[in-house]
Amino acid sequence: MSRALSLSLALVLVAPAAHAKPMTIKDLLAIKWISSVSLHPSGKEAAFVIKKANYDKNGHGKHIWRVTVGDGPGNLRRLTNSPAGESSPAYSPDGKYLAFVSGRSGKGPQIWLLPTSGGEARKLTSLATGAWGPVWSPDSKRLAFVSSVWPECKGKKAQECNEKKLAAKKKSKVKAMVIDGLLYRHWNHWRDARRSHVFVVNVDGSGVKDMTPGPHDAPPVSLGGHPDYDFSPDGKYLAYVANTDKVVATSTNNDVFEVPLSGGKARRISSSKGNDNTPRYSPDGKSLAYLSMPRAGYESDRPRVMVRHRKTGKEVEWTKGYTGHPFDLKWGPASDRLFFNAPWHGFVELYQVTAAGVKQLSQGLYAKSLNISRDGKRIVYSRQAADQAPEVHAIGTDGKGDVALTRLNAWLPKKCDFQKAEHVWYKGANGDKIHAVVVRPPGFKKGRKYPAMMMIHGGPQGMTGDSFHPRWNLQMFASRGYVIFGLNFHGSVGFGQKFTDSIRGDWGGKPYHDVIKGLDTMEKLPYVKKGKICAAGASYGGYMANWVAVNTPRFNCIISHAGLFNMESKYGSTEELWFPEWDMKGTPWTNRELFRKMSPHSYAEKLSTPTLVIHGQHDYRVPVEQGFQMFTALQRQGIPSRLLYFPDEDHFVQKPQNIELWWNTMHDWLGRYLR
Repeated sequence: MSRALSLSLALVLVAPAAHAKPMTIKDLLAIKWISSVSLHPSGKEAAFVIKKANYDKNGHGKHIWRVTVGDGPGNLRRLTNSPAGESSPAYSPDGKYLAFVSGRSGKGPQIWLLPTSGGEARKLTSLATGAWGPVWSPDSKRLAFVSSVWPECKGKKAQECNEKKLAAKKKSKVKAMVIDGLLYRHWNHWRDARRSHVFVVNVDGSGVKDMTPGPHDAPPVSLGGHPDYDFSPDGKYLAYVANTDKVVATSTNNDVFEVPLSGGKARRISSSKGNDNTPRYSPDGKSLAYLSMPRAGYESDRPRVMVRHRKTGKEVEWTKGYTGHPFDLKWGPASDRLFFNAPWHGFVELYQVTAAGVKQLSQGLYAKSLNISRDGKRIVYSRQAADQAPEVHAIGTDGKGDVALTRLNAWLPKKCDFQKAEHVWYKGANGDKIHAVVVRPPGFKKGRKYPAMMMIHGGPQGMTGDSFHPRWNLQMFASRGYVIFGLNFHGSVGFGQKFTDSIRGDWGGKPYHDVIKGLDTMEKLPYVKKGKICAAGASYGGYMANWVAVNTPRFNCIISHAGLFNMESKYGSTEELWFPEWDMKGTPWTNRELFRKMSPHSYAEKLSTPTLVIHGQHDYRVPVEQGFQMFTALQRQGIPSRLLYFPDEDHFVQKPQNIELWWNTMHDWLGRYLR
């Protein structure tokens, strides 16, 4: 049965365990975060990554574990234990090796091979520029991977050239950069003259070859978080993704290319002006599937599943009429169907697609990291929920028989009082139905009223889901006795492409009305204390927190994390320019009126709500000056405000001791105005 409930049904109570207590920051930092599930070709075991906080070292450890796959919890075994950590496990098709990435040699990330029959891992690559993202050839004789190299380093001495350039860069006392174009920095790092190229290497470590030489990046990671390249079943070709536009900072025009492994010129396969990605050869070698966004400059367009017949070049869209956002693609063994996951109404569901159309396989799942068994009967994946930290699960490809293979975090709901998420709907802007995820506080008692917090997700083309988020965790916010209300306003994904598109040019319009209607809905809930509600958000959610601050005094307090405040100055200091140019329909000099109309700083004199501002120095998506400007405007007008500044974080807060400070500061701020 679906956990998506109507507002009237959502009032059913879930009694907490008598011994359970509210979750603490210590509990949050003790969670084993599961990702990167890889299924052995036998289907009898799966490898995956566990990420766990190391509080004393103020970092995280990543290691690879293995679990047997059956009809219930499997046997667990830890496979790696290097202090440097390991990631990206990938079984060879013949089942003899598990490839992974580790910096254990002390020379940056490299590809390592661990024999599945037992024994020690051996280092496969030794590139000074590093290696990551291993993908096996079907015959298990080669792997593809990515390294960041200087394009001018070519031929037999390319690696020697890269080593010299890297050594010279490290040795030089001059750290200045001469920049001649965009994109000169991205997310949290500055870009030098290097480019990401896809390489191949033989399983014995010989024959390292750059398959994508030239001045362009071959994006290493797809929308689903997996490597964006694939071998053809006959081992003769490599499909990969690259953006060859002159100014990549304004372009989403990734295209799929195919290059012969024996040498020769790459051939462009896809032709849309938008983002084409995730190339996947069918097992029979007759077809190449990929995801394609038709509109240029729009990173949140609907990805179409395109299937290209390799012999004739004919392409067919298999997802006509489907309005969701597929993220990952995995072929079934008979080459007649593909599987993917996609957001839908607060979940990330499993789907099957054939030439006849799309079929939803699950109801009420939050599924990631998909693997299809060779017999096509099971999907092994990572599952989570608002009351369940991630675990490895298996489910039939008919959507039946879901079982948990791991219970690494089973202690958490036993120790902590977790309330299941409730899915509510209300009328928002234009009378459209708006979805929200609601979590009640631990120890909830019928008849009592509680203070509340509205959580506003980022993106804006994102989603508040029934998930156990590692940062903006619903249970962690609720732990101090608050009802948490996470709405999915106009622009969110998982509600059809028209709904997602509706935010363009209207950042402060329909989404703001959804927030206000959401506030009205919150105040009508019988267990929410009217007049005791704060709002919090990050990224676009931080923008909306700032926008709320200049448009209504109805919230008791506001938390703005990495929030956009001055849309004009943000445009000039961010990196992916296609994003503001699409959503704001131009640049500050071609559409100045809209930039100013939708900018919170244009109405700074209306600020009145106590606000906590949070920002990281290395945030290049929403540069730190945005937080500084908001805090200055608050302080100069004598409005109660506080700035939490992280000199060693970026768009996210990730170091354990910083996480502790982050939560304590937010809880303190909420407590001041809700208690």
